[in-house]
Amino acid sequence: MRQFLTLILGLLVMSGCAETKNLSPAQYKAELNKSITRSWYDIEDHMDRTQITPGNVMVRFRLGSDGQISDVSVIRGNTGMAEALAAEQAVSSQGKFKPWPEGMAQQIGSSYLWMTMTFEYRKHSMY
Repeated sequence: MRQFLTLILGLLVMSGCAETKNLSPAQYKAELNKSITRSWYDIEDHMDRTQITPGNVMVRFRLGSDGQISDVSVIRGNTGMAEALAAEQAVSSQGKFKPWPEGMAQQIGSSYLWMTMTFEYRKHSMY
């Protein structure tokens, strides 16, 4: 069982978008969330679970309408350095995600979004 409880995707401006015209902003957000979560799981699987410091890490990043993820940084956290770096790497490893769907940039009035993700770590439990 993994030591984390949940991954929360929050936005500072508005939700993101998608690769095809038919995806809604909520569907795009869900795909981005899944992709980052998978990366986080992969990174977390290589961490020493007995050394996990419980707490939260909040990562902020810029998402361009072309799907480019940039300006990734930890803006808040109460965990150890390893947990903070793992959360930051889960986001930055995406590099370039799928472009927004047609019309999204016009809908929000911008060609980019500032987004945040909060990663929650819990002590490992065998049960």
